[in-house]
Amino acid sequence: MKRSILIAAMALFSIASLAQSKEFTITGTAPGGVSDGTKAYLYDIVSRKSIDSTIVSDGKFEFKGKAEGSSVYSVTMGRYDRPFILEAGNIYIDFVNQKIGGSPLNDILAKYEKESGEIQASASAERQKIGSDKSVSETDRLIMMCELVVKTNGKLTEIALGYLKENKNNAAGALIFNTNIRGFMDHKELFDKFYSLAGEYVRNFPPVKEALIKFNALEKTRVGMPFVDFTIKNGNLDGSSVSFSDYIGKGKYILVDFWASWCAPCKAEIPNIAAVYNEFKGDKFDVLSIAVWDEREKTIKSAKEHNVIWNQIIDAQKIPTGLYGISGIPQIMLFGPDGKIVAKGIRGENIRKAVADALGK
Repeated sequence: MKRSILIAAMALFSIASLAQSKEFTITGTAPGGVSDGTKAYLYDIVSRKSIDSTIVSDGKFEFKGKAEGSSVYSVTMGRYDRPFILEAGNIYIDFVNQKIGGSPLNDILAKYEKESGEIQASASAERQKIGSDKSVSETDRLIMMCELVVKTNGKLTEIALGYLKENKNNAAGALIFNTNIRGFMDHKELFDKFYSLAGEYVRNFPPVKEALIKFNALEKTRVGMPFVDFTIKNGNLDGSSVSFSDYIGKGKYILVDFWASWCAPCKAEIPNIAAVYNEFKGDKFDVLSIAVWDEREKTIKSAKEHNVIWNQIIDAQKIPTGLYGISGIPQIMLFGPDGKIVAKGIRGENIRKAVADALGK
């Protein structure tokens, strides 16, 4: 009797010790395109810092350490990146077969990814079937493809929401939310649906907080809303201070181009903007370029090279993009004489069309 009690007590002690262990081991297989000797990094997505590194050997890598709770990390090597949950346990990350697991939350992620992958594989097969069906007209094929996309996205969203509901306050839920954020950018109602299910842990995950800030900014700067003002201390070419309101809401239509010297698509739009400027400039219309996420001298040099002769605000960095929820450039917008937003996201031939329509030309 005493021996049985002792064995039971020892078993409980072992379980308790295992539960309290903070040690982790991450073993993995490197992608096929990564050679031995390549450095693999353990990257903290929250702090956005690399906390450890190791060398790929025989196509494999390994990390060891201690984890405080659980958090979203990634293993990166070159252009390859694999998010996972860093927590106590023996975690495996297989880049070759796209598999993950070995700890409680990573096992949950593996199950989520498996179900999502099956839906995507089924959709891919259906897409091929539709594409190869010669009895279907091009118009019907296009309709069927669109319907398949809507149906597939609906299923993927349903699965993600289910997993988020069960993991609203842990790192797995945060990573699942983050995985779906890119698909929310033009669908605030979808973001709101996910956000309503999220617990405090997920809502405080930095990428989720940043997405919320962006959606709030987009809501305040949708078409029909008044402009949001800002001031750049050295925003003029001579280094003096300038405000957005120095140009907007002054009785003219103003075409505003958020751009950067390193952005090839931005520079590709400059001839379109120049054509509109030369055709419509005057008492009712003007153009303003705002350089963001750029170095002052590079902006000035590029503007000269591309003959940007209209109004400019430079060195604006993240100030306007944060206020207007801009995540990619070029972002070209048209503001009315009263400062209200007339159009957003206009490119190419649509720039002239938007301006001509506004001016009644």
